[in-house]
Amino acid sequence: MKQAGAINTPSPTATGPFSRAPDSFFLRCGWLLIAAMLHQPVVAQNDSLSAEERAWLEAEEPDTSHVNEGELEIFLTPPAGGPFHHHQNRLTVTPESLSSGWVGLEQCHDHLDRVPRSEIAFRQGRARNLRITEASGIGKAWVEAHSVQLEDIVAQARLCLSGELKLISRLSDGRHILESGPYMRRFLDGYYPMKVSLSLLLQDVAATAVLVAPKPQNGLRPIKLSNGLQIESLFSGRLLFQFELTGTPLSGTTHNNHSPVAVPPG
Repeated sequence: MKQAGAINTPSPTATGPFSRAPDSFFLRCGWLLIAAMLHQPVVAQNDSLSAEERAWLEAEEPDTSHVNEGELEIFLTPPAGGPFHHHQNRLTVTPESLSSGWVGLEQCHDHLDRVPRSEIAFRQGRARNLRITEASGIGKAWVEAHSVQLEDIVAQARLCLSGELKLISRLSDGRHILESGPYMRRFLDGYYPMKVSLSLLLQDVAATAVLVAPKPQNGLRPIKLSNGLQIESLFSGRLLFQFELTGTPLSGTTHNNHSPVAVPPG
């Protein structure tokens, strides 16, 4: 469903399981939530659900008015139903990153969906040293292989983690490309609104990060920092960022702070 105030652009191309690129954020709890969204009886489909899970499904009334099938929709004004899941990423590129491809990761999630179980997954072989640094409003959280598993998420839950992601590729002409994404808030075959705040920091690297995809537009414009850039967007569908690390100056307003811009929830 197309929403008023949304900009519709082609969905970026990605590879891998679930079409996930190297820095894939993928929030999964669809097998529990989709039945409620479709107003179908869960017990008839899956008798293995616990009494607690059945009660949760019967109590929830998810807003399905902003669901889409994966195409990128950028909202100029927040749709109804917020505050939405807010994914905050800080990626740090060092000289070593240019040869190894690995960048530092600091990541936080606010306004997580209230579900019995959920997963934050990264592409296998592209994440290492994952560690949970903060968890509140979550019954249980743990790292499992290339994912973070969550149980018993309540309102106002927050999760933060750190680690390393392999995001940088060097092209034959010597250019370095950094891909981050695709970001998505997905329940089975439906995609729902979420907010992403991304800071890309260059630490002792004589280069500039330039956003090359998606094309900068209203609701999706990078802001220059003294040592990188930051970008924020409220969207639904799949959002894949592609940056080129180049000596070309980045146009935009310079900020001396290195943190994501503080914005009101939703």
